[in-house]
Amino acid sequence: MHTPMIVALIIPILLMLENAQADPFVPKQDSVILQKSYLSQSSSVEKRLIQLRNDFRENIDNPFVAENLAKAYLDLADDTNDPRFIGLAEAVLTQWWENSEYIGIQLAKAKIQQHSHLFVDSNHTLDQIISRKPLNISARLLRANNHLVTGEYLKARNDCTLLMAFANSIQSEACFLAATGLTQDAKNTLRVLQDFNQRWHTYTQLDQQQLAWAAGVFADLSRTLGNEGLAESFFKKGLQADSDNNYLLSNYADLLIHQKRYSFVTSLLSDYSNRLHILLRLALVEKYTEPGDKKYQQALKEQFQLMIPERTQLHLREKALYAYHLENDYPLALTLALENWQSQREAGDLLLLLQCAQQQKDVHTLAMLENWLKENRFSISLNNYKKLILG
Repeated sequence: MHTPMIVALIIPILLMLENAQADPFVPKQDSVILQKSYLSQSSSVEKRLIQLRNDFRENIDNPFVAENLAKAYLDLADDTNDPRFIGLAEAVLTQWWENSEYIGIQLAKAKIQQHSHLFVDSNHTLDQIISRKPLNISARLLRANNHLVTGEYLKARNDCTLLMAFANSIQSEACFLAATGLTQDAKNTLRVLQDFNQRWHTYTQLDQQQLAWAAGVFADLSRTLGNEGLAESFFKKGLQADSDNNYLLSNYADLLIHQKRYSFVTSLLSDYSNRLHILLRLALVEKYTEPGDKKYQQALKEQFQLMIPERTQLHLREKALYAYHLENDYPLALTLALENWQSQREAGDLLLLLQCAQQQKDVHTLAMLENWLKENRFSISLNNYKKLILG
């Protein structure tokens, strides 16, 4: 079980973060969680964080106040994919981590475990919630998402089916299509996706984060099934709902790089170059278009070198992509891609492992991927995926 990190050191740091003028804290050991926020102190997000931190400092034993601050950090983690916000969220929940009767605290804990790639632990926490509240929509959706990430489509389908029955929302529909869209006739799935695209204007007043998540699901399905135009339409719609969503920006950039539309990638991502996933895409474009310039490539290398081992494990896909495309270290890339496959089996993970295995002529891994698709009753073959490879 994942345990909270050096509470006595974390909490004081957490509560002092609002003082932007303070001298930087230099830890004596790597296990101390730090935050070097790239948010402007004048931004509405940072102002809200300062208020939530103040509330937490004044009500440090109040689980509802702690839940609000943890949720704020988790929202930032969703947007930026920066693991430092996960560490801060976990620190806030320390005293309730092992035993809490509060559903909100348990949901936040499950999401922290999910971000830390502790999917079994996350599902265990969610099982506890669902045993008490079988129709808790957030818990069902989070558990379904865990199953989708780990490639357990039948389990995801069970949760998504229940969501469809009791929660008629864009999220429940996206959940169900994500769990079933690749196992049924591709033409039928594309017809459903095209219908969502045409009816999108009827959803625009809904929660914008829900819309962004659904758009990402629909975009990835569209691209996997070979309709890149439809995928781009969903990426654009998702970014209209949440303009700095890290998942949408990264995956849309991958589509544009695949299409060799490099100038579009630069204009899309240039404002977010302090994020690891974005920096990787900018470094790829730099290599393809300006081989003499290594600004982004050097910055990316430095970010990887500064990572403590625990964080490196959270970015195995990015490390493998870096090894493959920027260092031409194909054996290392394959090793990292295989390690990543043990915990994550989304389309991007499959494409990465497929590319590495092809380059190394690893027939065992190629056969394993082919069998995995058959076992999960995918309606598309490995050859379909080969058409989607990055670069």
